[in-house]
Amino acid sequence: MINDGFTFVYSSLVSPDISPGTVARAAGKEYRFVQNGATTATAAYPCVYVSNSPDTGDYDITADVSNGIALGAFAGVLMAGLGPYEYGWVMRDGMYHTCTLDAAVTAGNGVVVDTGSTDGSFSPAASAGLVALAGIVLEGVTAAATGVSVWIKGL
Repeated sequence: MINDGFTFVYSSLVSPDISPGTVARAAGKEYRFVQNGATTATAAYPCVYVSNSPDTGDYDITADVSNGIALGAFAGVLMAGLGPYEYGWVMRDGMYHTCTLDAAVTAGNGVVVDTGSTDGSFSPAASAGLVALAGIVLEGVTAAATGVSVWIKGL
């Protein structure tokens, strides 16, 4: 994880300078301030927007993608665990070195958020049950693996 303020969790909005949708950049990465939905979200999990409308100001996210709720576009990777309706940051653009992949994938191929029976991992882009293209794998793996480097790109 990083130690530059993006791992802070807020129970309410505390600053007029930071509101859902705020974008910040640091160390070649891009982050977005979001609000978690009704379930607990685990740090380092990929998350999606609850709706397909982040461009209209709806920055509510969820990492609970295995429960069959309506899911929107890939938002990013959570920088800290969030309780229901808490605020925090997702990394939405840049290199993330500790991704979990649920199957083999070749370097240079795309990955998507895994919407299978568990939360917290990416799947090869050719897999069934896909949400949205989330990134490009920079190092291939021959089986499910953790700690994989992925260049992620969320909305």
